[in-house]
Amino acid sequence: VKDWTPINAQAGFKKKIFFDGDNHTIYNFSCSQTKYPSFFGVLNGTVQNLIFDGVTLYETETDSSIGTIGGFSGTNKIQAIVRNVIVKNVKIQTKGLSTGSGSGFGAVAGQTQGDGNNFFGVKVSGFTINSTDPAKLPRNIGGLIGYVRGSGTYRDCHVENVSIVGSR
Repeated sequence: VKDWTPINAQAGFKKKIFFDGDNHTIYNFSCSQTKYPSFFGVLNGTVQNLIFDGVTLYETETDSSIGTIGGFSGTNKIQAIVRNVIVKNVKIQTKGLSTGSGSGFGAVAGQTQGDGNNFFGVKVSGFTINSTDPAKLPRNIGGLIGYVRGSGTYRDCHVENVSIVGSR
């Protein structure tokens, strides 16, 4: 899937999502669209039983939040539930545009917002951030989620093989 347009990327982010991948795999996924390059853009709802293998996400706008499932997962009004999701071989290519405190880069979600977001059985294997300007990496980086804003439950989640190329 090349240069995907996220499902919920229009301002207002009103789409309520329930997505069951039935344990299918999406191979060679890439996205450079919008402020929240990802599969959903903003995940308001549930994604479960899905595998991504070979993900490339590109930062193209300032103050972006970037992750495979969502740039944002959950908002102040609607929670995100991510269950039994595997992401493998994720690469975020950054130009150094998102250095502010509100940006987040993570293999699964750029950031979560609001209370009650839940991640269960989520696994990350292989996550790299490459910066064309090594002096400008985002302030909030995480193997699973770049920036957690609010409370939630994170159970049986595993991250391995993380690499950040550049410095801040």
